[in-house]
Amino acid sequence: MKRNKNSLHYIIQVALIVLSAAALFLLRQQLIRAVEFRKAEVFADIIMMMFIICSVLLLCIRVFYHKKENGPYFTEDEENLVKLRHQARVDALTGLLNREEATERIINFLKLSGHSGSHTLFMIDLDNFKSVNDTFGHIEGDKVLKILAAKIRTVFRFDDIVGRLGGDEFIVLMKNSPTADIVRRKAAELLSALEYLTSGEDISVTVTGSIGISSYNGDGKDFQTLYREADEALYRAKLAGKNRFAHFDIDEVAGQADVLKQKALKESSTSIQLKALIDNIDGGIALVEVGDAVRTIYLSRSCVRLLKLSYEGIKQADNKILNFINEEDAGPVEETLRRGAVSDASVEAVFRRAPDDGRVIWVHMRAVHIPFENSDKPVLIAILTDVTNLKETERNYEAQKRQLETVLKVSNIVTFEVDIYKHTLIVTDATVQKYGINTHVIENMPESLIDIGAIHPDSVEECRRMYDEIFSGVEKGSAIIRTMKTNGQYSIERFTYFTVFDDQGRPVKAVGITEELGSMRNIFMRAEVLAKQFRYYSYKTLMTVKATLSSDSVISLKKGGPYADVWEDQKTYSGVLDNLLAYAVSAEDRDCLKEALSADGLRRYFEQGHDVVCLDFEARGQDGMRRYITISGIMFVDNMDDQLNVFIRMRDNTAIKQLEKLTGVRLDLTPKLMCFPFEKLRMVTDALARLKGGGKKFAVIVISIANFDTMKIQCGQKLMNLILTGFIGKSKIILQPDNIVSYNGDGSVSGLIHEIESDERLLQLVEETIGTLKKPAYFHFIEEDILDYRCGISIWNGQTGGFDEMFGEAQQALRRISESEDAYIGIYGQTGSRD
Repeated sequence: MKRNKNSLHYIIQVALIVLSAAALFLLRQQLIRAVEFRKAEVFADIIMMMFIICSVLLLCIRVFYHKKENGPYFTEDEENLVKLRHQARVDALTGLLNREEATERIINFLKLSGHSGSHTLFMIDLDNFKSVNDTFGHIEGDKVLKILAAKIRTVFRFDDIVGRLGGDEFIVLMKNSPTADIVRRKAAELLSALEYLTSGEDISVTVTGSIGISSYNGDGKDFQTLYREADEALYRAKLAGKNRFAHFDIDEVAGQADVLKQKALKESSTSIQLKALIDNIDGGIALVEVGDAVRTIYLSRSCVRLLKLSYEGIKQADNKILNFINEEDAGPVEETLRRGAVSDASVEAVFRRAPDDGRVIWVHMRAVHIPFENSDKPVLIAILTDVTNLKETERNYEAQKRQLETVLKVSNIVTFEVDIYKHTLIVTDATVQKYGINTHVIENMPESLIDIGAIHPDSVEECRRMYDEIFSGVEKGSAIIRTMKTNGQYSIERFTYFTVFDDQGRPVKAVGITEELGSMRNIFMRAEVLAKQFRYYSYKTLMTVKATLSSDSVISLKKGGPYADVWEDQKTYSGVLDNLLAYAVSAEDRDCLKEALSADGLRRYFEQGHDVVCLDFEARGQDGMRRYITISGIMFVDNMDDQLNVFIRMRDNTAIKQLEKLTGVRLDLTPKLMCFPFEKLRMVTDALARLKGGGKKFAVIVISIANFDTMKIQCGQKLMNLILTGFIGKSKIILQPDNIVSYNGDGSVSGLIHEIESDERLLQLVEETIGTLKKPAYFHFIEEDILDYRCGISIWNGQTGGFDEMFGEAQQALRRISESEDAYIGIYGQTGSRD
């Protein structure tokens, strides 16, 4: 009502002004007729114009004082309506346009304003974002979404249309993008902005982005067509390995991060950890393009810190790195870089940099020409190191130069140094803090570290082996060693070293890096770790070997056994395979094994996306009897040398085949976990109950992680899935060669022990299994040390019913011992339990 009343007042005032103006106009006409004066008409027009101006000014003053006294013209309800309309257009979490608003604006723009121009549609999908929610929770996930949405908005112009489609998907229309180069640079800038590392405790998750691009060039494409093309391009980018962009109209899949960091820096799949190290070491990495001008096309964050640069300053200098060097040194540095651009030999230079704080920095640069397909000019990769303190004496400077030569080989990070003559270890400040050592110099290596407990007992032998190699002058080597940190927990680490020789070729010291292998992403890719585990857990297998297919080499991980002549005295994998084929009974089995397990067959299978192969065949036993053999291979590429490796295991499956004949139940392994389906366990147990066990006792056992639910909350589902893989695998190693193991899906496994010699032997088997489970050497996760294993057992007594009854009895025994802190094995119907 208030608004209506005010509106009526304004209408009346305007009407009075109009009537007054009309009256004045009539008066003007009469005045002109009555007065015969040549300038009367002009005089009347001036009076009328002054009247209109004064009337308008009075009306404006009236409106101003009305607003000052009575508040805004709109009511509170109308203001709320405006806010609601704004909220309906904006995504509540990120502040970007929501799906409906972004889509509508793009459609309207293409129809009304941009139909004749060139524009680009970007579809953006975050890689590995689900792992953030699974590992750290949705609150952290929302935080990551907000940060990355803000980065996307910052990359594009104010006039571009940026929206969130939902979840971790975004859409952008970049208006007026005339050339493919501009689009490519924008996509590369966006890829760099989308890299985000989330970490907590010992777990880290890196989020990146994949981008699909489609173009509108005034060709009449509608929004649906552009959307479909960008979505298809996005799929191509995902398929090519993620963290890259693909353009629908151009046969191109590229990632700026891949080009700069994987090809130029020759990173392996451990690039996430290596990138973090490169960005945080004292030195820095740069890619330098040598053309008419010398420009940087990549600078690590550590390099920016080292030279005390600002990204704004780099941009203003058009990336011309010589602008930041002392004027006297710029000429020699440019000459050195140009010499390196036309040579395969590495070049070195030392220059000064004087930041705004006045302190002169001395920087050593070592660079080498590399092939780089993203530039038509020569490109060098350069390592920059602060050598200000080393300028004090020539001796220290020369020592640092020799270290830098080795740094180029070992991923540019030196974390330890061994004096070969003195058997002394020299470590950096970061290493001292990491391991809680109270000195930078440790004598009598490696015994000093072993004596203070810094090396896990399982790794003492491996530690001594590495130092024996170093002291004997081996050029390079590595070892997997478990070390203790300041928090008292052990972590598994890879030590890689290179030996430095003096002018006479004598070894004087070794320098190297450490790389923690606790990462969920890379634990399966460590050949040394896998070889150790297969060797450690191979006593239930007939054969365990590791083969490198490209070199046709083979290493035996199990000594002796009934089929030892298959691999003994064999240096090649093809020789092992020929010996194995001789044991196959039928020609059909021999042909199948040769086709599947040959080097070419395994490579083809791996290239098709499979990393596990499993085959059954009949073999001649040394006792003259036929044996049923299961042979399996696990394949992977070792990212340290890019070689395809395969672990071959051969197991005697005769007992399982005999159980199939006895019960009439066909037993097939599940393809992923390679254990038996739960329903098969039920069917075989019911059949044995009907057959009275074939004259023998049998039992159903349930082994459970008692603190599974608590661990899942503390560790996250992703880490627990890996721990469960080890739990199931180690259970199968002890139980499954002669028995049936099935995963229940709730942090427990069930087993059928179908032949029991005695109750005591059954308990020994269960204790052996739990003892194996408690050894955290399978994956080397610290969390494995606090898993609480319990086992419930039901033994068939001739009267017990089938599987459901025995499984229920085993669970009752399990619940009974779960109430005890000491007992971990319970047998149904018996009061005593093992502790």
